[in-house]
Amino acid sequence: MPPFGRRMLGSVALAGGLGRRARAADPLRRVTIQVANYNDGMSGAAWAVALDRGFLRDQGLDVEIRSSTGGSADVRNLMAGDLAYVESAVPPVATATRQGAELRMVADNVRSFGSTFWFAKATSPVNSVRDLKGRTLSYSNPQSATHMLAVMLVNKLGLARGDVRLLAGGGMGPQLTLLESGAVDVVTAGNQIFHAAPAGKYKLIGRVAEELPTITNVVGVTTTKAIREQPDVIRRLIAGRRQAVAFIRSNTAEAIDSMARVARWDREVTRQVVMDLVNIDFWGDGDFGTIDMDNAAAGIRLIGVMQETFDWRRFVDEQFLPPDLPRLAAR
Repeated sequence: MPPFGRRMLGSVALAGGLGRRARAADPLRRVTIQVANYNDGMSGAAWAVALDRGFLRDQGLDVEIRSSTGGSADVRNLMAGDLAYVESAVPPVATATRQGAELRMVADNVRSFGSTFWFAKATSPVNSVRDLKGRTLSYSNPQSATHMLAVMLVNKLGLARGDVRLLAGGGMGPQLTLLESGAVDVVTAGNQIFHAAPAGKYKLIGRVAEELPTITNVVGVTTTKAIREQPDVIRRLIAGRRQAVAFIRSNTAEAIDSMARVARWDREVTRQVVMDLVNIDFWGDGDFGTIDMDNAAAGIRLIGVMQETFDWRRFVDEQFLPPDLPRLAAR
């Protein structure tokens, strides 16, 4: 695994700037949340900044963050009752709510897949996504976000499904093995993998942010039970993360230091990865965007997660967002 992806050892709740600005007289409330691909990808990196810079403690919370590989595990763990909040992809949340799970989306945290690249071996004859006809494009797993992006790209290029062979390659390691062996021509993967590779090893074929419209990446999710019993915790989590997002925008170099320190990522790789993202406003404040959420709903239909139209607005609760953020009714 490249240096960027090495997991932090020990409890992430002990990261960096514990209590630097905490109000000494106020007892901290212990909270456990789960974030998909925390410390292994960029969508959850705002939480690393929130921990390291003390923004969650400023909200009176002592937060432990569990990482997950995303998907249905996030929903299962949330429904088990020991978590107040998870940050996860839209497809598993849509599936669970359709099946009657008492879940609510309370924040639209990342409205972009700008951290996802398509890349090939440096020696490949493929030079752009427009060279994909007759080639093999891999993604991680069926009905995953990378599967959705691959199908959306083929559609956007005006190609028939048979014009590009789409192959579920598994995790990032297996996908890279397939790429090296020549079994696939292009992989769909995180920009950190591209930047962490030795110089000249891979060739950038396309960026999702440039080829596809805005698509919601991850949302903040809770249960109706937590809404009844822990509303203030949910509100404070959203506020603390928003402080971290503002810090990333205004103090990017220091935010990069926080991300690298908490996750034990290589600092220079982290810098390259983050600079891909700050200019496209990758990390959102939490307010829901209708276009990016509608695009996500359309995408999950494309990969067969569901066939019917998903009215995601039925499962949104905006009461915990800071009052200055726009609401759906105003969009």
